[in-house]
Amino acid sequence: MSLNNTLKNILGDTNFLKLQKVKKIIFPTKFDKGQKAYFNTQVDFYMQLIKPNSLCFDIGANIGLKSKIFLQLGAKVVAVEPQASCVAILQREIGNKATIVAKGVGATSEVKDFYVSTNFELSSFNKEWINTLPVEEYGDTQIKQVEKIEIITLDNLIKQYGKPDFIKIDVEGFEIEVLKGLNEHFNTLSFEFFVSQSINELLQCLDILQSKFNGLSVNFTNGNVSSKFNLDKWISLNDFINYVKNTNFKSMIAGDIYVKMN
Repeated sequence: MSLNNTLKNILGDTNFLKLQKVKKIIFPTKFDKGQKAYFNTQVDFYMQLIKPNSLCFDIGANIGLKSKIFLQLGAKVVAVEPQASCVAILQREIGNKATIVAKGVGATSEVKDFYVSTNFELSSFNKEWINTLPVEEYGDTQIKQVEKIEIITLDNLIKQYGKPDFIKIDVEGFEIEVLKGLNEHFNTLSFEFFVSQSINELLQCLDILQSKFNGLSVNFTNGNVSSKFNLDKWISLNDFINYVKNTNFKSMIAGDIYVKMN
């Protein structure tokens, strides 16, 4: 048995986590310092979009990395996450600061199969998405179990918690279904894209937004760390669709699309 497992058995999970936090403060590793730098970079970036008392929906909150950034900026956070192991971490880490909703988000209110992956960051309601992940980029990701999860819509969330200032959507290949369930107005939203799998899914997401809302502006970031927008200025949704189709956008692996109402 490893030292960490021995300490867990002696101290219990809660006290073990407290010990780990103290250890990071007193003896920070290069990884810990990298995490802190990442966090600070993200706080600086999201400061452009989120102000104190902003209402933020973190759709696909996972273990709460983005929720913690939003909380750091003084926002009110509704963190929505279907994966039970991640929900437990959210409750433990930010349960006293944010509203945790242990559900999925989709096009309609229903119960759906949720495919829990061997990599907890790559679990999804979209089985095909997991099965087509490039091994060279994401390793040999497998589905280890299937859970029945209640689905709600973004419209449901808005009716319950109010109009959000920012909606972050990171749902591993289920973005199209999430956007189908949005008809209420919002201020700004973001959703993840994976060009390495299919640019058509990105274009479908944009088409859904274009069919529902007028006067949208778009920008994007390339890669997992949002440090700055790739475009010098926000452009119309229609111009961005043309940009995706007619530039070297396909050469990008992944990133986030940001859409705001004018």
